Amino acid sequence: MLVRDMVQAIENRELKVQDLANKYDVSDRTIQIKIKELGLVWVATESKYTFMGKDKSIYDLAIDEVFKKIPHKKKSETNSKKVSKNESKKASKEVASTLQDTIQVAPEANSVNRGRVVPIFSRRG
Repeated sequence: MLVRDMVQAIENRELKVQDLANKYDVSDRTIQIKIKELGLVWVATESKYTFMGKDKSIYDLAIDEVFKKIPHKKKSETNSKKVSKNESKKASKEVASTLQDTIQVAPEANSVNRGRVVPIFSRRG
């Protein structure tokens, strides 16, 4: 089917944008954007498309070329991103744990001094 046939079918209500969206596994908004990128503007009051572009040769394009299926991401790509994200979270937790282990509690802040605020650093003026 050519773009010209698609436009005519939509205008004659023989074809819906949602049908195209289902066929090409995209949203109806994506189809509308692609049609607009071709230079076609929907005029709701007239229920038809008006060509506002410069090159009318778009009418001779096959709609399969215009609405090419976008290949989905492979599972391995998605999983590798998850793995690297989990690794960075794990590394952050290990760094935080190491920092907590290396911070020494001030000797003045033992159980005898509970309830009192004990300054760790004194101000010298």
